[in-house]
Amino acid sequence: MRYSLALLFVLLGQGLAFHPTRVTSDSRSHTDITEEALLGEAVESCKAVATAEGKDFTPPVEQTAEKVLDACLKALEGSDAVSAARFRELLDDIITANTLVDTNLFNSAPHHFSDEAFIKARSLITEGVVSIRASLAADNMAAARRTLGAVSHTLQDFYSHSNWVELGNTKPYASLLRPDLPMENLADPDTPTCRKCEEFVCPNLILPNILKSNILTSGYDESRGITKPAGKCSHGDLFSVGIHKDDPESDLHDLAAKLATDATVDLLRNIRNTAGDHRFLKMLGISRSSVLCFVIDTTNSMSDDIAEVRRLTNEIIDKKRGTNDEPSFYVLALFNDPDVGPVKSTADVDEFKKMIAAVAVYGDRNFDFPEKSLSGLQLALTTAPPSSEMYLFTDAAAKDTELEGAVRSLIDSTKSKVSFLLTNILSRRKRRSVVSNRDNILYEKLAKLSGGLAIEVSKSTLPLATTVIMDLVSSSLVNLFQVSRDSGKDETFSFLVDPSVHNVSIYIIGFSVSFTLKSPTGVSQESTVKSGPLGEISAVGNLHVAHLTEQTGTWQISIRSTRPYNIRVIGHSVLDFLYKFIRYFKGLHPGFVEIEGRPSAEGNSTLMLRVVGADSLSEVELSVLDATGSSTLRPSMRELDRGTFFAFFPTLPDGPFTLQLRVQRILILHPGVPLSVPFNVTASGNVGTATIQVRATQNFVASFTPSSVTLAAGSSATGTLNLLAPPSTPSGSACTITIVAESTGTGQSNYAIVHTTVMSMITDLKPPTCVELHRSPKCPIWEISLAMSDGDGTGIEKIFHRGADGNITSTVTDTQTLVTFSASCCEESVEFVAVDHVGNAGTCSFTISTPPKST
Repeated sequence: MRYSLALLFVLLGQGLAFHPTRVTSDSRSHTDITEEALLGEAVESCKAVATAEGKDFTPPVEQTAEKVLDACLKALEGSDAVSAARFRELLDDIITANTLVDTNLFNSAPHHFSDEAFIKARSLITEGVVSIRASLAADNMAAARRTLGAVSHTLQDFYSHSNWVELGNTKPYASLLRPDLPMENLADPDTPTCRKCEEFVCPNLILPNILKSNILTSGYDESRGITKPAGKCSHGDLFSVGIHKDDPESDLHDLAAKLATDATVDLLRNIRNTAGDHRFLKMLGISRSSVLCFVIDTTNSMSDDIAEVRRLTNEIIDKKRGTNDEPSFYVLALFNDPDVGPVKSTADVDEFKKMIAAVAVYGDRNFDFPEKSLSGLQLALTTAPPSSEMYLFTDAAAKDTELEGAVRSLIDSTKSKVSFLLTNILSRRKRRSVVSNRDNILYEKLAKLSGGLAIEVSKSTLPLATTVIMDLVSSSLVNLFQVSRDSGKDETFSFLVDPSVHNVSIYIIGFSVSFTLKSPTGVSQESTVKSGPLGEISAVGNLHVAHLTEQTGTWQISIRSTRPYNIRVIGHSVLDFLYKFIRYFKGLHPGFVEIEGRPSAEGNSTLMLRVVGADSLSEVELSVLDATGSSTLRPSMRELDRGTFFAFFPTLPDGPFTLQLRVQRILILHPGVPLSVPFNVTASGNVGTATIQVRATQNFVASFTPSSVTLAAGSSATGTLNLLAPPSTPSGSACTITIVAESTGTGQSNYAIVHTTVMSMITDLKPPTCVELHRSPKCPIWEISLAMSDGDGTGIEKIFHRGADGNITSTVTDTQTLVTFSASCCEESVEFVAVDHVGNAGTCSFTISTPPKST
């Protein structure tokens, strides 16, 4: 029994993901520093765009990927409930490039500001910034993200590996990002910088004259096999004392991390100022996540197909425009023989319409001579963003089959799903003596491996099949179930639909297939019934589609076929997950790095899993299924951070497999508001009649049904738990509910646990406001006074400031909070933030213009 959501993704190997390098809970790693800077600057960029467009922007109180994306899209596009998976994936792309510097460039002193290689290190930063600007100007976002990650690593290492902090500096070193400024007071090769230390703990390693003269030095890293020059500082490792501040044991670790974060913000601000806010946000992936990518055969026989693509494009754009599912990016790749290309991309819907309208057919008029379809697909895979849904239209077999390995690798690395719309079915029947009826096997194989569909229809029925694309163009698409059978047989499959999932559809690919649907309430519908109690069913060519009614619980589909078939069940949900296989690396800066290619089936494997879109989780269960949907492996799990987990596998299937994730979220109850929660009971053997009992730690269970169920082997039943917290229940109250099913015949039992938390309904949606009362710009100290109020809201809980380093005091009255702030004239701008008792945050910013100094 579970209240859960099952999400499936076909796992092919390498993917973009997050590399944690945190050693302990109180340490600050490259990952932490980079993510904090990226999310913070994303908020600032969204705020700037919203202000320029005259729109209101409310910054999130907590800066997570989900909350930042939600705040940005609400302000800029009026969108909400959009999956943050793509944004999270692109952030992790930058973080991955950052952490890879510790493995791929371990022996390069300039990349880590080691060995006093200051000039070369700054040159790396300068060259990197120039490269990022060029990539952004050329709209090459992937290259910009990779370079940004590498450059930020080197920049951050300066503050941990040099003596900048020991010299008393409290702000980033401006010269690192300003090649026009000199780098002064660098230690020369012959100047001693550290005293000799033969103890395990040696405070004050840096010589006093170095500190007094403000001379800049960094440690020599002997773990790389070099010999440290006499009198120079050591970087430090497990066996020697040095001046690095990588570990929290260092008293200066927190300050070094703060300066590294501030410097990364300066780097991002530099890039923002050059590229502009819109291009900067595009690099980060602040947009709806759906991408429309077409790969089209342009030979003469494809004129009807291309006309359908034009019609479909206009329909998608017209129906999706202004909705959460409106694509944020469009890609068009063309192929013929011998020509391949061009490949074009745009974020402008009208420009994409023009691109489609300009597609022209030419070349051989024969229907099914092989064409360079894999070359066209290769172009699309190298242009479209990761995790794209792609659609290839052709009426011919692939001529360039030698590219199969390359295409598989690109699908593997980008995690893109490729669907094929194949209109050679009629020509194959007419010319069976010349053209093999197995021409589409390669397409079927690639679709199966990527998690897409290989749809075979006639040209006249293609418009009926393209409705699938309309369904799949979504910003919150998730796979609920997927299975493949290479030889047909009668079989029953089940999948679970959670309350967070809606618009569930089933796609079955296969000829001579019939099926029966069974809902969680036990109602059935045959595939021959086109419109029934469980939904709408249609068929064209080898494609069968069922759009289901909104029902939560366990669904069943019973397939009857003597031929191969594939099943894919999709839904729409903001809950999603990202994954990658990793290996641990040791050394001076230990951490985790992504495995190139597929993990070995033999031996231990470690997977890093990130759940996106869930604020709170009480249980996470991961399973690995082979291509047949069987041979389940369940790893041991360990939570690394909120929503991020390690999964440890002793073995893996030898071949393609899927990951199935079931997560149980903490339920939120509002006082006095009823909530119905479905649960399902599944029998692995003949248990007969089972009684259902429910126990709770608080009186939150109003009722439940049924009180008993009768189950045969492999069958399941759905129940409902009706919850109601009394109106007077305090916010934050918790309740644990246990559901027990026990067989009256065998005595066997099992249970499920549901965790609930009570949260009062939020009616206060307005942030606090502020009014300036007085300002005094007199130097050497300037002062500003203001009144902050929450109006008729819940009241101000806390006030803090950003920017200027100064003193803040506050006095609370009946209607407002009076704030006084003073700072030195070296500080010219400050932002005040007031947060009310339900988390609404109001901000106000001030810039103090101080009188010019007399000379």
